Amino acid sequence: SADEIAAMFGLPILGVVPAMPRRQSVQTRGRKVFLQPASHEAEAFRIVRTALFFGTPKDGPNTMLITSPASGDGKSTLVSNLGIAFARAGQKTLILDADFRKPIQHVIFGSDNRQRCLHSVLEGTVKLDEAIQPTQIEGLSLLTCGHSVSNPAEVLNGRPFAALLASPRAGDRERRFTR
Repeated sequence: SADEIAAMFGLPILGVVPAMPRRQSVQTRGRKVFLQPASHEAEAFRIVRTALFFGTPKDGPNTMLITSPASGDGKSTLVSNLGIAFARAGQKTLILDADFRKPIQHVIFGSDNRQRCLHSVLEGTVKLDEAIQPTQIEGLSLLTCGHSVSNPAEVLNGRPFAALLASPRAGDRERRFTR
């Protein structure tokens, strides 16, 4: 249970998101806060957003890493819905899809995942500002992953990726979600 997990790790629970039926498309699950804002799931994502918003220092880092040990745990759904929830609350937000094995944010938001992408930015063939794409949600932008690479860990542990995370885009302060 959530209480057992909190006790085991000594960490607070920010919220509990109910499971969504697998028969729903990845686009529907991934944009629940936008498509069905009155749903229980959308409210659960907004609760997590509020806990994160008030639980982090205002002048602290605005980058959050969402990860889990296994495929299918809901990382992409959490990232996209949290991104939407932050943007709908007036927070400028960027979702950075860094899953080189199974990128999915471009599918959720119906964006191009080929040329203007994280992989091209890290290679130096595209500038960051050119690769960031707007979404249909005001205040929410997306940096898609691009094509798969042979060893993602090497790319994500490299200097270009660290530099990208360390420097804010054109001086903007925005919430950034990395998956």
